[in-house]
Amino acid sequence: MLNINIISDKPDVELLEQLLHKINAGFKVTISGTASSIIHALHTDVPDIIFCEWEIESINAAAFCKNIHADSHFKNVHFIALLRDSKDMHHAYASGANEVHMFETNKISYYKLISTTSLITKLKQQLCDNSSLRTNLLQLKNVQSDLLSVLQRVIHSRIPSTATTIEFMEKAVTWIAEQFADEENETINKSSLLTATKFYAIGRIYLPDSELHTPVSFEGSPSNQIVANVPSQSDVILQNVEILETVRLILRNLYENYDGTGFPDRKQHWQIPLGSRILRVVLDYVEFKQTYKSTSEEALSHVKKFVRHIYDHRMVALLEEYITTVANGHSTGSRLKAVQIHHLHEGMKLGRDIITNSGLKLLPAGIILQDHLIDRILSHNTMDPVLGNIYVIN
Repeated sequence: MLNINIISDKPDVELLEQLLHKINAGFKVTISGTASSIIHALHTDVPDIIFCEWEIESINAAAFCKNIHADSHFKNVHFIALLRDSKDMHHAYASGANEVHMFETNKISYYKLISTTSLITKLKQQLCDNSSLRTNLLQLKNVQSDLLSVLQRVIHSRIPSTATTIEFMEKAVTWIAEQFADEENETINKSSLLTATKFYAIGRIYLPDSELHTPVSFEGSPSNQIVANVPSQSDVILQNVEILETVRLILRNLYENYDGTGFPDRKQHWQIPLGSRILRVVLDYVEFKQTYKSTSEEALSHVKKFVRHIYDHRMVALLEEYITTVANGHSTGSRLKAVQIHHLHEGMKLGRDIITNSGLKLLPAGIILQDHLIDRILSHNTMDPVLGNIYVIN
């Protein structure tokens, strides 16, 4: 039921109270006339509706209306100005009143009260329903998060080595994905990509112990017929799980090669989800380091050999930028500084090659920028955007 505050110091205000109880005897109606009683009523129980006498002497009705709307504690209060003179109507609306009622006791006023209280009753019920839905949604999200955590722990318990690489992989795929945020033709759900990164080995849990650490792909082909089923197994495990549908697609297409020679469906180029292309290059880099105990430089060199065969050339360029500049720069105090394309100016020295979306090396590292070179970068960027950041020597 509605909680209604009537703020008035006029004796005939009881007529309004009677009309409200006639509409619904269950309404809780409080009448306040002094400043102290008004404050007490407001803080005893937050009202759904405030009827405020516009000519009340104990408070400034206009300022009171503005203060009510400015206080988040009363954000759902419906403020109705009670007027004795129609000349105050503009002032009341200008002060933020939701409605203006002339103080009259006739059928028109009665039906207007019925309409208003009916509307506020429905809005109050919707607010209650929305609050309940938000609570249920939060509970579902918590359950979902717990289930995903359990599933991740199952993977780690079966293949402990996966736990040691996840942090780097998550940071790398997130940074690479962010480079496509402004690309109209590229869409990616970063949350799904992160989940897919956590679950990249889910299709391997069925493997015999002897194959658990065998790379699924070697130079673009299945390492053997047993591990060749890993992407299909990932697909089977995640099938019909609606909240993981995008994750399922990323993992099913994880071992498709950029030139169409991969597995299980021989997709190519843009047929392969962007998330799959990003995760593939990061995963292969990490697994090459683990399997062959190689350095970052050796693993990067190996990945770069298969550009446009296994990997999207853009993902390789961005992975190299992340490893050599972003990740290392944070830890070693690199002299390289990332700058926005429109902040380039004559005299800057490039710290890295400028590579475009098509794979073109627009300008090499070490070159000193001049105005005509900056114009070239800006012009080319409109047709073939620069990939990743532009770095200059700080």
